[in-house]
Amino acid sequence: MRVSASLCTVLLTLISIVGCGKPAPTPKTTSNAKAVVETESPVADEPSSDTSENEKVIEEESEKTVDESEKKPGQLKIRFVYGGDAFEPKKIVPTTDKDFCGKKPLQNERLLVTPDNKGIRNVIVYVYTGRGAAKLPPIAHTPQDIILKNEACRFEPHIVLSRNGDTLRVENPDDVGHNANISFFAQTAVNLLIPPKQFKTVELVAAQPAPIPIDCNIHPWMKAYVVVLDHPFMAVSDENGELTIEGLPTGKELTFRAYHEAGGLSEIMINGKQETWKRSRFEVEINPGMNDLGTVEVSADAMSAD
Repeated sequence: MRVSASLCTVLLTLISIVGCGKPAPTPKTTSNAKAVVETESPVADEPSSDTSENEKVIEEESEKTVDESEKKPGQLKIRFVYGGDAFEPKKIVPTTDKDFCGKKPLQNERLLVTPDNKGIRNVIVYVYTGRGAAKLPPIAHTPQDIILKNEACRFEPHIVLSRNGDTLRVENPDDVGHNANISFFAQTAVNLLIPPKQFKTVELVAAQPAPIPIDCNIHPWMKAYVVVLDHPFMAVSDENGELTIEGLPTGKELTFRAYHEAGGLSEIMINGKQETWKRSRFEVEINPGMNDLGTVEVSADAMSAD
């Protein structure tokens, strides 16, 4: 019996030693830990710093959108119509180089009116920057070669639009000789003789105060005009009498000048309302996008086809 008691004592000691090596049990999560988590959450009615930053970004983007809208260029659209009955232009009977020019369908191009809609062709409109008008900032330009042809015993195109710094290349694809007599105001006038199948060039070194006539002294019915400006804001009406000037600066009033070789554009009707353009000039405040002036009717009495 004494031996058994000693054995039990040893066994109990061993069990106690093994039990001391076990890890402590993991404590259960209490309600106090949950309360700590909730306390660290932001209060709902107080905006976080992230929210303030987002609102700031939105405001900046809104201001940026407004600025970009104000910088967006404008367009000016106009349609010119004839106030009288449409007519057929007079036929040209050549008096020089009859064998060649007499075979071409030539007509007087001074005043061309489309029969179907009375649109006036070759009306020139451009931003006027002369005395009393708003000035434009310098506008960069890459010089170009502008083509004017003495073709089929007429000039093509009838109206040449260009900028100072460009080169006017006068070509003659015909089988007869032509010349181009250009009476510049702001540079030396030139009279170019262009043999058949050849060309001549002239540097457009200065902006001109008005459209410049171009004549062929060999064939007196031939006539064209060249517009030379120090900015790109110009256009010429098509067979429907329509023109559009692109890329105009916005946010201010600009002065425009209208020109047609057949007569002055002063007493006119705009969308049925009588208007007066002094010296063929008018003002428009240009907004971003399309600015449609509407239909401009020119009295038949103000224009001469001869």
